Amino acid sequence: MDEQEARQLIEKYSYQYVLLLPPWREIYKQDSERDHTFEHAEMVYEKTRDWYLRVGYKLVDVPKDTAEVRAQFILNHVGKQS
Repeated sequence: MDEQEARQLIEKYSYQYVLLLPPWREIYKQDSERDHTFEHAEMVYEKTRDWYLRVGYKLVDVPKDTAEVRAQFILNHVGKQS
């Protein structure tokens, strides 16, 4: 898919914002499902973040905290936007 096709889809199926979970070295673990290095995860995150910004999305980083705090942050943020 090229950039023009992506923009057309975004216009048709747009969101108000995108929640991102930045890579977190302290909890990152390679296993059979995640076979890439942490550095690769950082690169993918940056490319994904840059793409979302380039096509005009507002980005919200979910804070690095406990699972409960992160879940509540997401629920609170989604609740504010509805």
